[in-house]
Amino acid sequence: MLSETDFEWALDYVRACETAVDLPAYRRVVTEVTDGVPGHLVSYNEVDLLRGSVVSDLVGEVQLRFEDDLMVFARHAHEHPVISHMNETGDLTPRAISDFLGCEEYRSLDLYRAFYARMEVEDQIAFGLPSDPEMVLGVAICRREPGFSARDRELLELVAPRAGAAYLVARARTLVRESLDGGAVVEEGRFGVVVLDAEHRAEHVGPGARLLLERHTGERPGARGWLPAALRDFLDRAIAGETSPGNGAGELSARLVGGVLPGGRDVLLLEERSQPPSAAALGALGLSPREIDVVRLLVAGHANGEIAAALTISPHTVKRHLENVYAKLGVASRAGVIVRVLGG
Repeated sequence: MLSETDFEWALDYVRACETAVDLPAYRRVVTEVTDGVPGHLVSYNEVDLLRGSVVSDLVGEVQLRFEDDLMVFARHAHEHPVISHMNETGDLTPRAISDFLGCEEYRSLDLYRAFYARMEVEDQIAFGLPSDPEMVLGVAICRREPGFSARDRELLELVAPRAGAAYLVARARTLVRESLDGGAVVEEGRFGVVVLDAEHRAEHVGPGARLLLERHTGERPGARGWLPAALRDFLDRAIAGETSPGNGAGELSARLVGGVLPGGRDVLLLEERSQPPSAAALGALGLSPREIDVVRLLVAGHANGEIAAALTISPHTVKRHLENVYAKLGVASRAGVIVRVLGG
């Protein structure tokens, strides 16, 4: 049962996450979770599987030999039961190592002997943050003794979804600024920004947005106020509160972002999503037709249960197909599949 003090802390924590002006600010405030759920270490981890880049902020009493220790962790991360659970199920809710392994089993892992033992981590609870399939994001609290109380879990379950939503907003604000500044994301053609006026008409279509709209609609932005019909419809519904401010459907997603520009003007952040590889490309890797179906859904971000429902097969059959895929592609995890088929 949470106390009044717990609810007050949760409200303050969520507000701090939601008001973060960009990703660096978000990373600072999200790791303040140990003010509510104590631990001797807390980390924010952001791993781009395709680009091989890692952002990791560690706060606490033990210091990493940063790059060396990150490489050690990366080599053994497949043993981490919470990471494996999130990868297999898409479940981002708080889970602890002790939910899956007893003390002796945990201490027998190479992950423990090579990494966590030196950091005096006997248990860890983590919650995931929403991301594209090729990204792994999460916040982890570490303790020197095993076990987390019902109160700890209830408090994390309360704040985790809101912290996840705040991450998406902070990410969008960062990408908006980078796009308006003509950063590398524009050159890659993955992101673009449409600045809206007070009446939510298109005041300025940035170069990245112009490229994306031409590519996906076949139309060239014209007069002031112009938006493709589908994007106009999304914007009208988002403003009216009839849909979420972010829409991840299709090849081009849109997010309505406020609080970025002077005068309180809103912007639309456009993002080109990673597309599943073609059936022909996957067939060339030696996959069967059914394995191709499973991999395309996996790369699109679906968990095993969703893949099973989409293909009208059992989760056990999905797992069996994935085991065959792992063997054929020479990988050991869902993340390995994503890197293999999207990373070339």
